[in-house]
Amino acid sequence: MTKEILDLLTKWAGSLTSSNGAGGVYVFGSLIYRNGAQFGPASDIDLVLLFPTKLKTSEERLQWLQSLHAEKRTLENELAKALGRPADKPICSFVVPTAIEVEGNLHKDGSPAFFNSNRFLNLLTNKPTEGLPGSGTQPVADPLAQMCFRFAQKKRNQYLDVSGDGATAFADFDESDPLPKDIMRHAAMASALATPGYEKGAEYDIQAGLDFLTNKLYEARQTSPFMDELHNRISIRRNARGKREAVSARDQAFLAEWIFDQAENALVAKARAKAAARPRLQEHSTVFFAKRFGDAFPGVRGIASFEDAAEIKERLDILFKPPIKFENGSPIWMWRDGNIPIEGYQAGEPGFYLMGPWEFNITKLVAVGLPNYYQNFVYIETAAMPSVGVDGLTENMIAESVKHSGYCWEEYGLVDGEHAVRRAEYDDGSARINGKLQQISGRVELRIRQLAPYNFVLAASLSPINNSNFDHDFGVIMNGLLRGDNSVEELAKAIRQLPKNAF
Repeated sequence: MTKEILDLLTKWAGSLTSSNGAGGVYVFGSLIYRNGAQFGPASDIDLVLLFPTKLKTSEERLQWLQSLHAEKRTLENELAKALGRPADKPICSFVVPTAIEVEGNLHKDGSPAFFNSNRFLNLLTNKPTEGLPGSGTQPVADPLAQMCFRFAQKKRNQYLDVSGDGATAFADFDESDPLPKDIMRHAAMASALATPGYEKGAEYDIQAGLDFLTNKLYEARQTSPFMDELHNRISIRRNARGKREAVSARDQAFLAEWIFDQAENALVAKARAKAAARPRLQEHSTVFFAKRFGDAFPGVRGIASFEDAAEIKERLDILFKPPIKFENGSPIWMWRDGNIPIEGYQAGEPGFYLMGPWEFNITKLVAVGLPNYYQNFVYIETAAMPSVGVDGLTENMIAESVKHSGYCWEEYGLVDGEHAVRRAEYDDGSARINGKLQQISGRVELRIRQLAPYNFVLAASLSPINNSNFDHDFGVIMNGLLRGDNSVEELAKAIRQLPKNAF
């Protein structure tokens, strides 16, 4: 039976893609779990359908959903016949996410890691996959945006929850309110997203949501006949003159998509405003670093070592004086295995530093001023820090990592500045805290803690160190420095011999 149903679904998916397009069609759940051992004639079927990538607006998505609605009825009738079941109840459930929802790992019911940890079968290629492509790669931090996106996904599911005979639980709305409360409430969330410094509580004010929605529809009424008619119908429901009509299931589905667009537009506007607020770097990164080096280590020509905690902090505070992150890049990089830009800096308790997500207990700092300004760098050594304990790393495990790699770190999430959670929970955006499962997106920061002595170099992003031909020798010298087999003088000599970056 399992093979017969999979063949039917594969044929239907191919037909859908040919006629209406689809970004992907995947089956999950009992039909493929344990090779379908738990699937029977009374089982439900679960599919994920991705929007075609060409669809960019709420109107375009609605039109595709309408065509999918008809295709769903066809599929329901075929499944009812194959399974020997009546066609008066839905057999198949659709989850229809946009790319934002997949990349943000946002499921309609808040299921953590739904898109990146579930097992799926691609019905267009017949290939299994652990997680959907791109899932979980772009978390959505704003809780209001998360709720708007999940709401739209839930309404799609309800709109497409139709049986073979056309029966559906998604009814037209014709109560005294102009619109369903859940639509007005999520419109309020979209309004709050678009309003800097909004008054707390406004994000749940259904009157504010209704006003935001109708004002935006008024502005858009001339963009298409559909928008004009929808605005008119809602105005009448708000006591304008005319014949009052019910809000159809189609209109409700559209308004959920419209709320999705408003939330997405607000996020894009915030990102642009944030980027615009940052200054542009007007000079080469090596020039920027040389100036900061001169401010932090005036008069250093050659090599100068510092081990006093207060002096190390004083020097690093100057080196990382804001701004260090610009609209067009970050000029100071950390060089080791996995070179990264330093986009944030904090100094805490004596010796403790946070550089981006990296936590360090810095014990030694060596400033190296070489003859050419673009060669300058800062060498840093750190002491081991205690494990936060979320991964259960033992001393033997840490020692084995040091033996293999020369160092050991752990990645974790820090929720509300006090609760440590595993990296996997950080990725999923949910964790159990104080005995309760909680959504942590927007409240959690990634941290990477060194559990063994470590070293790294600070230099310009376009320093001569940025040379793939030097990566191996650099790693050998750095590991040798940790063991005491090499010296900073040897590192400086090697860097002096590197060519200046031409770009």
